[in-house]
Amino acid sequence: MAGSTQSLNLSNAGCSSNAGSESASPGIRERSFSALTVNGIRHSMLTLTTTALGGGLLSVAYVMNLCGLGLGCLMLLTGAILAFIGTKALMQMSTQTGCSTYAALFSHCAGPRAGPILDAMLFVYGNGSCVGYMVFIGDFIPAIIKLLDPSLTQEWIRPVCIISAATMMVPLVLPRDISALRHVSPVSIMALIYMTLVIACKCPGNYHENVGTPAAGHLEVANPTIHFFEAFSLCVFAFNCHLNVVPVAAQLIQPST
Repeated sequence: MAGSTQSLNLSNAGCSSNAGSESASPGIRERSFSALTVNGIRHSMLTLTTTALGGGLLSVAYVMNLCGLGLGCLMLLTGAILAFIGTKALMQMSTQTGCSTYAALFSHCAGPRAGPILDAMLFVYGNGSCVGYMVFIGDFIPAIIKLLDPSLTQEWIRPVCIISAATMMVPLVLPRDISALRHVSPVSIMALIYMTLVIACKCPGNYHENVGTPAAGHLEVANPTIHFFEAFSLCVFAFNCHLNVVPVAAQLIQPST
């Protein structure tokens, strides 16, 4: 009798502790709208999203122009699926092996000499991405400036805009931990949302105004040409966030395996 009473008290204590832990756990509103936890789920999602956003998504219209609307959407879907599979595999391997860098993970799988080779390839890839972004800046910013002052010539505006953008980026690239950019990284997402809303509002009207005109051409569903591989590489690049996948997975709070 005494033993059953003791077990009952222990079970009641366990139930009360569970109830206390459940009541102490934050609700969905608090988890969604509270301050970002460094290396938490929301912060990690934001980091990977801002890594993927950029030149690839800005080239989606060019992909549709090369291969048609239907084939372009199919390639975008394929690129997204491949990026998801690669990201999931990298996160699982990083969590299970404990490797915190891309090169360390590659060395763990392919040998000690593979890490420096991958670092060199990532150096070339990272610099190439920066060059591509600078080209986009040289195309967009001068057009915005000319809206303010049409008398300005673009010959000298373009290099000045590129050099100014590179100078402003120097303080942002100095921190070793990418979590230092968590307060400015949502800007790219806001810009993408704004661009999406503008396109969604302007596209139907522009289409009906120009449909049937020789300059506008006609809508193509699929146009498989030699430019297919160029377009598909842009689709893969549009969802590529693999440079930061391994560091994010290594620093993630309570990662799942």
